[in-house]
Amino acid sequence: MNERDKIRLKNLAGVGLAVVIGLGLESEEDTGDPLTYYRQAGEIAAQISNIASAVSLGISSYPNASLGNIAEVSFEYIKKTSQFAVDYYNNNNDCSLTQPLVENYVTDVFKSEDHPRIQQISTSEDVSPEFLHDFAKEQAEINGFTLVDESKYLEQINEAQTFDEVLEAVNGYTQNYSLKITMPESDGIEDIPIRYFGVDKNKLDISVFKEISQDLLRKLYYIPPEIVRNADISEIKIIDSIYHIMLNHLYETTTFYEGLKNETNSSPYPGGFYNPVVNIIYVGLNDLKNYKFTGRVLHELSHAFLFKICGLYGTFNDKEFAALNPEGFSYGDGKSLREYKDISSNKFGYQNELEDSAYIMGDLILTFPPNDMDTIPPVLQKKVSLLIARIEQSIPGFAKYWRSLTLRTTSEIPEDTAKIN
Repeated sequence: MNERDKIRLKNLAGVGLAVVIGLGLESEEDTGDPLTYYRQAGEIAAQISNIASAVSLGISSYPNASLGNIAEVSFEYIKKTSQFAVDYYNNNNDCSLTQPLVENYVTDVFKSEDHPRIQQISTSEDVSPEFLHDFAKEQAEINGFTLVDESKYLEQINEAQTFDEVLEAVNGYTQNYSLKITMPESDGIEDIPIRYFGVDKNKLDISVFKEISQDLLRKLYYIPPEIVRNADISEIKIIDSIYHIMLNHLYETTTFYEGLKNETNSSPYPGGFYNPVVNIIYVGLNDLKNYKFTGRVLHELSHAFLFKICGLYGTFNDKEFAALNPEGFSYGDGKSLREYKDISSNKFGYQNELEDSAYIMGDLILTFPPNDMDTIPPVLQKKVSLLIARIEQSIPGFAKYWRSLTLRTTSEIPEDTAKIN
């Protein structure tokens, strides 16, 4: 690729990225001061130029990708992101619920003993899988849901001899959730900022793939199909790993990520990503020792669901959720990460409310059986309560179903979230 083509590519990439970055860098309020406005605009323009340069260099190095192919992908991406931006600015829903509504859910659903729940069980280790499986089906039906038994598909996975046969069994089950699961073997460019690396089946142990596929189906069983269908996901792509240029840029340039990457992330690529422009979830098989495959799926599913119920504006500007943090805490701040405990279910949730809410939903709400609300720290209690109240607004009956499966425990928790001394 010659220099002229690289410049053209940089300009093309910059247009699409300007739309997306503009969403994330929208100023808190218009102060009316033109100097402040132009200073902010200049800072945003500089960042767009910086990332656009990285995009053009990154995409120009993609193997087997002609300039025509890159331009085609870029054109489709820009069309979609333009609509993405229009939807964002036309949607002023802040995703807030009235405080009495949230309090009613906390009182009537989370604290009430007037509905069935698992009795005489102290910890999850005391619950037999068979009992929980049947009890969940019963409670789902009471609350208006139909759980789909996965045992037939687990057996099909056991008997599968090839990766395609495993995928066929997985899709046989996930079609009940309107989910299509694929596993591309070749690398691809999905849109401007995203490149994924296909799975080399010669290097992947089929027994490992069977194991993670069965675990996914077992975990999905407990999630009412209505939750997943509501998220409107077009596809889940199982890949080796994904390279996201904007995330990589943040990863390399922010002190928050600098403090996390050496401690918790042994892979240079994120394990999963939800793209709200094309409604695709990417789940990587990289670094499975440190990150559970199903946990990645549930995290990205949570992103998709929250985008759907809160809208674009509400998801990126979730002030109601952020207000549940203790005074003095700030997202994306390395000092807050070090000084405050029990803010999120995962350290990466300390990055922003977008990640925080998705980690909590995936870890504490969509992972069954959930622990009793009384056993988790107060800040997490409030966040779980709010998220479940939001789900209940879209999927009536979920709150009581979820509560019926919570486990009693004698574990003690701190009285309040406190700074780490």
